[in-house]
Amino acid sequence: VDISDESHDIQSHVAFGSIDAQGAPEGFLSGLDPRHPSLGIRTLALPHCDFNFAEMQQDHFPNKPGTYQVVRKLAGVAEGLEIRGKTCLEANQEFLNAVSFQKGCYLGQELTARTMFTGAIRKRILPVIFTSTDIQVPRPWQMAHQIQEGRLEEQLNTTRLPQLSVAAAGATVSMMLGSAEPNWDLVKDKETLEKELEAIQKFGTELKNNVEERATPGTKVIDVKDSKTIGQVIST
Repeated sequence: VDISDESHDIQSHVAFGSIDAQGAPEGFLSGLDPRHPSLGIRTLALPHCDFNFAEMQQDHFPNKPGTYQVVRKLAGVAEGLEIRGKTCLEANQEFLNAVSFQKGCYLGQELTARTMFTGAIRKRILPVIFTSTDIQVPRPWQMAHQIQEGRLEEQLNTTRLPQLSVAAAGATVSMMLGSAEPNWDLVKDKETLEKELEAIQKFGTELKNNVEERATPGTKVIDVKDSKTIGQVIST
């Protein structure tokens, strides 16, 4: 099998808001991202395609650069340089339809199977969210946590990682930054709510700036109780 980099000839696009990947026009290949339900439809524009995918779909799927990265990271899906040097289980690949425990004779199969069946997975890539203690943990993370602890059937969520739509991802970010606008027509005490929102916005902005300054890729995560390293930032 020959593998080569064709990114200079083939463009890759991601579309959210539909699960119908059938009927791609001539010159395109489309399919649901098999790794995670939140990652949408992946479309490849083949070489010499005469159409611009973004222009073709702008009425149905507006071009929003950066959306994929936000959803991917909130869902805890690592890729690219983030997983370099890590085993497949450390990178959660068994949750992303990337590992078979029935098929044998592939590179790393013995180590992967032994690690899985002995349960000795000492480190994993995890999505981490910093919030005010006044803000409830978003539901996708609550459900993923319950599935991992065996308190919720995995079939209800289909993955042990957080599962969320683009709208849920946007709502989560807005909630954490205090930028979500309430329905003022339903608010009785507007003055109190305005003060609460202002406090949340201030906290969110300060926290965001603090995290961006300190949590750069490669930074070690230290337990302040015993000064031991318990993790490392791979992406923000």
